[in-house]
Amino acid sequence: MSLPVSVILPTLNCRDALARHLDAVGTWLAEVESVIAVDSQSSDGTAELLRERLSPLNATILSTPPGLYQSWNASIALAGAPWTYVSTIGDTISREGIGELLASAERLNPDVVVSPPRMVQEDGCTPAAVRWPIHDLGEAFAVDEGPRLLTRLETIMVLCSYVTGSVLGSSAANVYRTEFLQHHPFPVEFGHAGDTAWGLQNCARLRLAIHPRCVSNFCLGWQFKESHPRDQRELFLRLNDEAIAALAAAAPEDAEIRLALGWLKALVANKAVLWDWLAAQGDLVEQHTRLRAYLDEVEAEKARSLKARFKRLIGR
Repeated sequence: MSLPVSVILPTLNCRDALARHLDAVGTWLAEVESVIAVDSQSSDGTAELLRERLSPLNATILSTPPGLYQSWNASIALAGAPWTYVSTIGDTISREGIGELLASAERLNPDVVVSPPRMVQEDGCTPAAVRWPIHDLGEAFAVDEGPRLLTRLETIMVLCSYVTGSVLGSSAANVYRTEFLQHHPFPVEFGHAGDTAWGLQNCARLRLAIHPRCVSNFCLGWQFKESHPRDQRELFLRLNDEAIAALAAAAPEDAEIRLALGWLKALVANKAVLWDWLAAQGDLVEQHTRLRAYLDEVEAEKARSLKARFKRLIGR
């Protein structure tokens, strides 16, 4: 019997990594209900490798303009299985692992099952000392406790507490209800924080289950790009605005949601004080850099002037 899941394979100029990825997941990929690959106009042979390796699986292969969540949404729209799994390149899961997530999904009937991935270095096997909120939440379960569906207030709490981090972690460690994703696609205006924004936008309606056991690997093959604290502050506020709007829309007729809305507004106000301070420190760094450049130029001009005066003195 095939696994009741549509597997999404998004790619962009990653031919070598794709080959290794397909070797890793190929042991179970033939068992899923459908495979949908979406390539963002690669120029290194990635699309050709997709067609070569996936044609025996009758996979659907799309080509879309570059855009992370735009490509995800385009492929999810074509998914026909009850559940959707996004298999991001380099992040792997075993047949047993995907089976466990699907078993939890079938039993608990959530909109998403979230699990903590094993964090590994770029080589795909060396453990990495990186933790996300989902790791702490998973460890909070009892040793013998199985996956469980969170209450509505628990869901709101874990989705809204970690901005700009997210309890959703890696989508390659999660299984989503296809119908829910198709009705509530990932937002595309938040850059790489699109899945975080998705969780916040849907915090009042999402049925969230946690599978506490690690069943997948997340490969730290990306480079962190620093941004100004002011920009980080703005992202923090924008993301929280999405959650506040979602709760406000559901609050008028629901005392429980009104309480959650008040809690979130107070939490954001508390955290904004720190973000304001960090943004101010970032401005000080910029001001210091400009001042140092100005002083260096003044010193250079003084040296040039002194040299010219010395030459004139000798010439007399």
